[in-house]
Amino acid sequence: MKVLKWGAAGAAAIGALALGAPVAGAAVATDVATPSQSAQLKAIPCENWTLKIAEGHASGTWCNNYKTVSGTVTDDKADGRCPYVRSHWSNGGVSDSASIGPKGASRSFTLNAPSGTTSTQVTIHYVFC
Repeated sequence: MKVLKWGAAGAAAIGALALGAPVAGAAVATDVATPSQSAQLKAIPCENWTLKIAEGHASGTWCNNYKTVSGTVTDDKADGRCPYVRSHWSNGGVSDSASIGPKGASRSFTLNAPSGTTSTQVTIHYVFC
């Protein structure tokens, strides 16, 4: 597992936004992306991220000062496991993209941070489908 670390986010807010959150059969993430420390220190337009597990892969960007996570998730195997992306917010909440399958299928997504929060990391998971 690769983990790029940065300092704790300062924003705090109440509530979490969950979009199409997969529940049953969710697996532990095996790849994690976090914003770079240098990016945290200055406002930049967007920062790219890429994630991969055996079941699939995803790539995308953090934009709008880490308030928007967007990208594409793709199913890489015909194994009954459908990958999805999860953004972790600075208030402790999470938002999930919709899962995707079968093999070769891709889906674009956009996850928006709840008011007063930012994305602290993006992870990839799968559900049985």
